Amino acid sequence: MNSNENENVNMNANMKIETIHPCPIAYVRQTGAYGKDNIRAMEQLKQWARNNGLMNGKTVIFGIPQDNPQITAPEYCRYDACIALVEEPLGAKEAEYSKHVPADDTTSAKQIPAGGTTPSKQIPSGDTMHSQQASEDSKVQYGELPGGTYAVFTVSHTAEAVAQAWIEIFALISASGSIPDLSRPILERYHAGLVAEHLCEICVPITEERRRIK
Repeated sequence: MNSNENENVNMNANMKIETIHPCPIAYVRQTGAYGKDNIRAMEQLKQWARNNGLMNGKTVIFGIPQDNPQITAPEYCRYDACIALVEEPLGAKEAEYSKHVPADDTTSAKQIPAGGTTPSKQIPSGDTMHSQQASEDSKVQYGELPGGTYAVFTVSHTAEAVAQAWIEIFALISASGSIPDLSRPILERYHAGLVAEHLCEICVPITEERRRIK
């Protein structure tokens, strides 16, 4: 990631195509109208992660709206606050913040404390993640984040900048000749290194095919 992207002056210049690899995750699900309750789910996840020693300079957190509020009733909209449980942060290996985590790092999925777990709990049909187990105390569930090709935008970590980005990104993707992949969810990605610089990323899944630009 270069300095021009970090400045986030031009959304079009800021767009990059990236392969995100599948990885195990822990997540807290909020069901209901998107808004303040999403923030509450994110804080609950972060507190659980802190309690288990998972918050550090290499932590990658995702906010994943699973449903489109334009076609799904507010009370059924699902939002997942997730933390990656991998030894290597997701994304292009050459990216500045995607460095290998030491083998003994606490983000290794094998080292995640199970806590009080209950039998496998299935996620509703059509979901892109597959739940494996749930924590009765913290409501933290375990699953897998699907990988694939994404158009990634780096934006200022403010409500205003993120809202503006959501308005602009689809026109920019179309102008580039890429096609959004509606079978996978859009990701809001928060890498600890970027968050320290007051930046975050919006990752839009795209197909391998490209449309012809006239």
